[in-house]
Amino acid sequence: MTGYFMRKQSGVTLMELLVAASIIAILAAVAIPSSRGFLGKGKLDAHANDREILQTSVDVWRNTIGRTIGRPYPILQGGEDCLGKLDPIGGIPSAAGCNPYVDIAALATQGFLQNSASIKSADPSKNTTATNTKSGSYGWWVDTGGVVKSHPDFLQGVYP
Repeated sequence: MTGYFMRKQSGVTLMELLVAASIIAILAAVAIPSSRGFLGKGKLDAHANDREILQTSVDVWRNTIGRTIGRPYPILQGGEDCLGKLDPIGGIPSAAGCNPYVDIAALATQGFLQNSASIKSADPSKNTTATNTKSGSYGWWVDTGGVVKSHPDFLQGVYP
């Protein structure tokens, strides 16, 4: 007769809670590292795409209007003698009257870029004519060979 007076208990046991928590922990251990890989790949791809777009724009500029207007490269200040004049550590132009950072607004004005905000990785404090949000981390500049590079350099796994 003792079973007759017992009420039915509802709820979960401690063991059921532990099993559920361990399943969630296992899923998190698998999902988090794989999502980090996707983010890293996305940043690498975005950096490479922005560099390719800028390189193409700079090359077209050089081969078309750069020859006719006397400004061979779309850089912020100076001519061909200013290419590559950049302090590799601080990213500061290293010669007076020279600023080898890409003039993104000039590329957009001449129709080589959709607009001055189209290069999302550009850092407006370095590429001062870029109008994207401050989310950009790279200053895009032109070296002595006419190759567009970023400052800081893109390092796999290290994202400024």
